[in-house]
Amino acid sequence: MDKNQDIEVEQTEVKLMLKLHRLNQEIQEAEKKTIEVDFANAVALAKSATMDLKIEITKGRLAMVDEMIAITLKKKEDKAIKIKKLREKYHFLVEEVNVTVPEDIKPEVAEKKPKKKN
Repeated sequence: MDKNQDIEVEQTEVKLMLKLHRLNQEIQEAEKKTIEVDFANAVALAKSATMDLKIEITKGRLAMVDEMIAITLKKKEDKAIKIKKLREKYHFLVEEVNVTVPEDIKPEVAEKKPKKKN
């Protein structure tokens, strides 16, 4: 029976070794997957941070454009007020001016006269 027990012990030892080997492989695969997931998360976080930065830059640009529009509108409003004051001061600016120009007028060409040499 000693031989049978030795064989059983050896078989049990081999089975345990195989089981241990499989467990080690599973642990390595799990660690590899964990590393892959961590790397994928890091890439996703980097992309997200990049997009956040792009959004903030775009917001800054839009804020500058809004400011430029506000300045332009303010200038336009100031000019409108000046024109209104000028029209109040000079009533003839309020009236429409009707100018008629004949259709067949051709622009005159200016001729250069040669300079006299002394």
